Amino acid sequence: GVVQQQAAVAQPSSAPAATSGKHWSFLSTAPSNAQSYSFTVNPTQTQSFIVGTHLVSFPANTICNPANSSYGVGTWLNTCSKLTTNITITATTWTDANGRAQIDFTNAIRFYPNSSGQLPAVYLRDPSAALANYSRIDYCSAAGSCVDEANADATLKTQRDPVTGYLFRLVRHFSGYNVWA
Repeated sequence: GVVQQQAAVAQPSSAPAATSGKHWSFLSTAPSNAQSYSFTVNPTQTQSFIVGTHLVSFPANTICNPANSSYGVGTWLNTCSKLTTNITITATTWTDANGRAQIDFTNAIRFYPNSSGQLPAVYLRDPSAALANYSRIDYCSAAGSCVDEANADATLKTQRDPVTGYLFRLVRHFSGYNVWA
C-alpha cells in the first residue's frame, strides 16, 4: 500500500554488523543465507524503509538518543531525550527452518512516542502466518527467550493483513523479532 510506495529501499550489506552488546542477537543462529541491509534514518522526519521483503517505519521524533537513554527490559516506557542527528541502522533478515520470518537489528535503540503518540513499526512478510489469527511477532530477550510483548503492553499487539501477507506491530526498542505461528 501507501507506506510501501513511499518507502526507501535499504541497501544490502556484505555481512551482519556486530551488535552493540546491549541486547541479545539472533545473529549467532542466523543461517548462512541471511541478508543484511543498512539504511540511514533522519529521526526528525517520518520515514519508511524496505528491508528485503519486510518494512520498518519511523514516525518523526520517536528515536531515543542511544548515547544517553536507558536500554533494557524495564526501561521501555521511560521518557528519553530524542535523537536529532541521522543514524545508520543495520538489519539482518532470514526465514527459519519452519519458514517463519526473522529480523534482527544490530543497533540497541529505544523508542518513545512523539507528541502525536506515534511509535515505529515493523512489518514482517510471512503470507501463511498472516492467515492465522493466532500468529504474532515476538521479541527475543537477552536471555534468548521469545515473548509476546503485547501481554504486558497492549499497544504492541500484532496485526495481520492476509491480503498483503504482512504481520505488523509497533515497537518500543530494536532487538531480534520473529514470527510465531
